[in-house]
Amino acid sequence: MKNILRNKRISAVNPKGLTHDWEDYREHVSSVCFTETPLNNIQYLFDIEGRDVELKPFGLVFSKEYMQERGANPVFYVNTYIESEIKKAICGILNSPENIENGRIVAPFIEVYGKMRSGRTRDFYWEREWRVRGDFSFEYENVVLGLCEEGKIDQFCKEFPAIKFISPYMSMEEIIERLAKTR
Repeated sequence: MKNILRNKRISAVNPKGLTHDWEDYREHVSSVCFTETPLNNIQYLFDIEGRDVELKPFGLVFSKEYMQERGANPVFYVNTYIESEIKKAICGILNSPENIENGRIVAPFIEVYGKMRSGRTRDFYWEREWRVRGDFSFEYENVVLGLCEEGKIDQFCKEFPAIKFISPYMSMEEIIERLAKTR
């Protein structure tokens, strides 16, 4: 988190979306992921089983308007619980030679939920995910709030005084009280 704040940049490390493992798409679908989870529910993101990554209670909050201005798009989820015909149709469209360029643009924003080929179930639809293609740079004045472990709030506030920090485990009352004190 401190490296992100010092560099004012979140790197798009992994390919995302329905076509993340397609060779023709791989280099075009690296994205940075965000969530539209309300602050009073953000702590639930850290205790989810079945994720590819283990999330820690650190993050940055940006306004929805700022994210939209920066090209963020909500992820479109394709339901594969009952059948995978919609997924097959979308893959067919994206994989057709006349659509590859357009497909590379939209592919990071298409994801599946439901039954996977491995037999596992994957369902993060509730997360209300947004993505930005490529790396995401920002300035401190664009950060609405910083999230960190409660025991590290003072440390983060001292090192990054332009940003107000809260713990994702605080209640809404505690968040409001903390923000009122730091006005």
